[in-house]
Amino acid sequence: MAWTGPGSETAPYWRGLAEGQLRLLLCGACRAVIHYPAATCPRCRGRASVYEPVPARGVVHTFTVVHREFAPGVAPPYVVALVELDAAPGVRILTNVVGATVGAVRVGLPVTPLFHRVADDIGLLFYRPAPAAGRAS
Repeated sequence: MAWTGPGSETAPYWRGLAEGQLRLLLCGACRAVIHYPAATCPRCRGRASVYEPVPARGVVHTFTVVHREFAPGVAPPYVVALVELDAAPGVRILTNVVGATVGAVRVGLPVTPLFHRVADDIGLLFYRPAPAAGRAS
């Protein structure tokens, strides 16, 4: 079955990516970041949440190198990673690391977002190694 696009619950996330911004659910009661989207906050069980912009920089938490073609046009090898957000410790984004050789990716690698618009209201988020200069240690 083909994906038909975002549902109303996640449309702000995908639209944000198309606009070059990471928007995640924040709990209206305790301000916890809720990712992946859920109807209730896992910290306080609050039900009022809203999508808000969150800085997208992070570090590679873990990764794997894929050596098999799963999607047409995406030639292996490529890196699939969990990136932990600097602004929301514990929140991790499943993504691809691009712009680096496979051997250059490591756990703890600082990365910056690369937004890719695929439709007016849908974007994807990739990461690339952060420039060495200008990043706090």
